[in-house]
Amino acid sequence: MAWPQNGRNLVSVEQAPGVIETVGNAFVLLNKKPYLLIPPVLLDLFLWLGVRLSLKPLTDTLIRWLGSSSSVDASSIDRIRNAGTSFNLFELLAISMPTFVARVGADAIAGASSWTIDSLAWWLMLPLSIMLFLAGIAIGVFYLTLLGFLVRSERLATWPVLRATAQNVLRTYGYLLLLLGLVLLILFPLLMLSGVLLAFGISIVGLITLVLVFAAMWAYVMLFFAQDAIVISNAGPARAIYLSYNVVRSNFWPCIGLIVVSMTLQIGTPLALVAFTRTPWAVPLAFIAHAYILTGVAVATMLFYRDRAMKLRASRLPAAPDRTS
Repeated sequence: MAWPQNGRNLVSVEQAPGVIETVGNAFVLLNKKPYLLIPPVLLDLFLWLGVRLSLKPLTDTLIRWLGSSSSVDASSIDRIRNAGTSFNLFELLAISMPTFVARVGADAIAGASSWTIDSLAWWLMLPLSIMLFLAGIAIGVFYLTLLGFLVRSERLATWPVLRATAQNVLRTYGYLLLLLGLVLLILFPLLMLSGVLLAFGISIVGLITLVLVFAAMWAYVMLFFAQDAIVISNAGPARAIYLSYNVVRSNFWPCIGLIVVSMTLQIGTPLALVAFTRTPWAVPLAFIAHAYILTGVAVATMLFYRDRAMKLRASRLPAAPDRTS
């Protein structure tokens, strides 16, 4: 039986490429438009050569508050101080984009900028962190939206890209808020139960921690394609969860294979490129290679989702009437 085309290039069970073939197809697509590597490379260059925003004002204030307490040991104070001097708040801009500097750390890269802003008021650190986090999400969504145009074979034009990015950013914010609400909805009764049992001398903290770890792993797998659903299927927050869950549920082991390949490349690629960080002249090559491999992985994830989502949609459409009789 043939699937009804209905104006779309629907993918049947036999036609859906496997994980390795999908990854190969992703790099073939990316090779046609290599300029899509520009966003992660530019962000890497900024994190490498640009100004750094230190947490030192906040950590110094925290150390002064803790200094009056005799229960805080010197090693804890040193860890807080090191966090204040080493962490760059601007790395929050890379929270949803594959950047080499955020993976390796600017301090481990030759020629990294030492220009640091560390004289702001301590109370500005939290609002700045929130703003940079939201900006990082928006930058990452813009990058994924560009890849979405590539996967859908649509022409990249300024206004369509900006309009789609704005919609996807709002949907992503809504998705994150929905996830936060679900997490709080699950955590609150568990913490209440733990507190009540603890009052009777029964501790279930270890059990709750184990349950939450397994729940987080299950949620990561089931929601792996939620962002792709927002970008490729123009789905809202709740529908993105629904689509991701159904794609994973219907293609569990292929999805696990893709997740394993994705995580292996995300973890292994920076480690393999560390050799390029020893001299400033080779660092840009690491940025380009990292952006190319991880962008290819992102495109592969979108292709994998698109093919399986189309297959699921095709299976729910009514069969075309047989007019041969």
